[in-house]
Amino acid sequence: MAGNSQVREWANSHPKPIIAAAAAVILGGLVYLFYPSRAQSVAPVPNVYYYDLASKKLFVATGTELPPIDAPSGKDLGVAALVYGCNDCAEPHRFIAYLLRYTPAMRQAQIADWADQKKFGAPTLKNLPNLSDGAEVRGADDAQWVPFNSDAGQKLTGADLAAHCPGGKLIPCLPGN
Repeated sequence: MAGNSQVREWANSHPKPIIAAAAAVILGGLVYLFYPSRAQSVAPVPNVYYYDLASKKLFVATGTELPPIDAPSGKDLGVAALVYGCNDCAEPHRFIAYLLRYTPAMRQAQIADWADQKKFGAPTLKNLPNLSDGAEVRGADDAQWVPFNSDAGQKLTGADLAAHCPGGKLIPCLPGN
């Protein structure tokens, strides 16, 4: 106990070194928490399938594109293509389940949110209503787009998928797999 009281007496009579040491420990902790000491790895954005509405063919672009996008055949003629396979993604088993695009208002909201994400380091979602409210879908051979949240949209993106693969395993396909 005598040792503790001597330390306390010394600390009471020398407050500046104690405050400096405490500040150094706190500052060191903050630097450790907030300063990136090593390069952070960022997963690459995968390429995904898009569908050219004019040529009626699939093409590949980065997954950061918001459909409609520019396609090989022209401006804003590319829409997202959700491609699946029955048991595997090999060419004979692969099919376009449905196409997806965003309304102009939803597309602008997503662009604004991505700008916030770059500014704040994370998506704020303040600019985004429910994503599916601004999405439209259709079959590759259909002419009419329907709202994703509609009965027809839900049937196309859900129940109808299983019909493509009776008795098999439905697998989402990305380019290269």
